[in-house]
Amino acid sequence: MTGRTPSGQRSSRRQGRTPSGPAATAYDIEKGEHVPVSGDRLWGVEEVSDFLGVPVSTLYVWRHRRIGPQGRKIGRHLRYRPQDVRAWVEEQE
Repeated sequence: MTGRTPSGQRSSRRQGRTPSGPAATAYDIEKGEHVPVSGDRLWGVEEVSDFLGVPVSTLYVWRHRRIGPQGRKIGRHLRYRPQDVRAWVEEQE
């Protein structure tokens, strides 16, 4: 796949990323089809950054100061539960 539309324009679709919206799906090998993904998917720092409208670096500063939404390390990656981020936002109001 070249990442270009039939007219030669670059495609705006990001490759290799899992959709995170309500229509997110995953491929079920046993069923041989795409199935809806549950809301249990963890968010990465980029997704939390987009959701909160702050730079990624701010999330790392907040984590260091223990003032931001609770995150957890999964291997070497920082992940957030969406419900924790939303609860943290509610606490700020």
